Amino acid sequence: MSNPARKKTSIQEAIDLIVDSVAGEAIKSIGLDMTKLENNPDLQVAEMEKCKNDVVYWIVNYVKTFDPRIADPDKRIMPFNLYPRQVELMHWIDGRVKLNQVGLVEKSRDAGISFCFGAHWLHSWIFEKGFAGGFGSYVEEKV
Repeated sequence: MSNPARKKTSIQEAIDLIVDSVAGEAIKSIGLDMTKLENNPDLQVAEMEKCKNDVVYWIVNYVKTFDPRIADPDKRIMPFNLYPRQVELMHWIDGRVKLNQVGLVEKSRDAGISFCFGAHWLHSWIFEKGFAGGFGSYVEEKV
């Protein structure tokens, strides 16, 4: 039963709250002065453009990952620090997208490949108007 006194939140308001929270934490974590960004629309536009044009920059500076295997709950969320091969993968994915080509990645477990594809997909969803995409994998029995 719903509470009539409770304010209904639109989907967009919920997304804005999440983005504001995550972006604020990410900006703090990379050492950007939030007040500098809040008070400087030109800097905001420049930072957004930088993020839009460079998926690796966006990931390294604004994306966090979650590792449930870490015992300390305060340390389970951490910056997504890409390894050199993951940076190469991000550029490879960009190439496939720009050339409208299909690609296949054979991978092992725990290489961060699924996180890379997820981050690239999220970047496209945030920065490319009209983006629609997806990805999948075989089940273990088919591999």
